[in-house]
Amino acid sequence: MKLYNSLGLLCCFILLSGCLLDEEISNPNAEVPLGQVWASIENINFRFDRSTLPVSSNKYDEPNRYTVIYRQTSEGYYGTIDIQFLNLRWESLDNFPADVSRQARMKFSPRPNISYEGRGEDIVFTIDSFENDIIKGSFEATLRHTTEANEAPLRLRMGRLHIRLDRVEED
Repeated sequence: MKLYNSLGLLCCFILLSGCLLDEEISNPNAEVPLGQVWASIENINFRFDRSTLPVSSNKYDEPNRYTVIYRQTSEGYYGTIDIQFLNLRWESLDNFPADVSRQARMKFSPRPNISYEGRGEDIVFTIDSFENDIIKGSFEATLRHTTEANEAPLRLRMGRLHIRLDRVEED
């Protein structure tokens, strides 16, 4: 019953907010535009294409080996995705594709005060390229509700990103 409640709630928010997207995101050959993260969450396509927090939307803190990518959907819908990499030096990646699953954490919020997150075994994250501070990658994850242990997890599939990282300068 909890699964149906979770899925029903998620679908209701998405349908009411006009967030359903075209088939482009489901096409594995479609090119993700720079600055966007695409994903299918419970078979609903999302285009996370803007950030309301430009100061921290895609930062790479090289001295601390910390990266955060934060994106929000457009169309007036709240949906956000927060991808973090811990203890990862981008410059050390020299063979692509590179598996960075162990360093990745991910959080999806379909609306304020509700979030699902994945880390460790829950995430498969591959970096396809890193050049001139621009990363391209793909990912899948099982995201678990952060406060309700009995809530069914969300399945994130066909995730892809194309992001320019902004380096944090040392003081």
